[in-house]
Amino acid sequence: MKRTAVAIAATLLLFAGLSGTATAATVPPAADGGVGVLAEAPSCVARNLDDSGAEDDLYLTNNCGRTVSVRVILSWAPDFSCTSMSSGARHHYTWLYPGALDRVDSC
Repeated sequence: MKRTAVAIAATLLLFAGLSGTATAATVPPAADGGVGVLAEAPSCVARNLDDSGAEDDLYLTNNCGRTVSVRVILSWAPDFSCTSMSSGARHHYTWLYPGALDRVDSC
């Protein structure tokens, strides 16, 4: 019984070590050749989502007082590429169902 418990614990540790965890320092470049994601976009980037129909619309407004770069990540549809937004800039994104907004990341 003790031998089985030790074997299970060793197996779990082995798989935990092999799976690894990505951190900001180890995030690979984006598939489109851009910079990898470091974190979610700052809260000063306002999000206005209209997902009431077959076509979803997302409006992002940069209220940060500085230039920020954002990337819109979708579920069930291709992600948008990294976009630089100057202070006060507004960007409009649109996609069709079944795509859905997953998150807005810094890039």
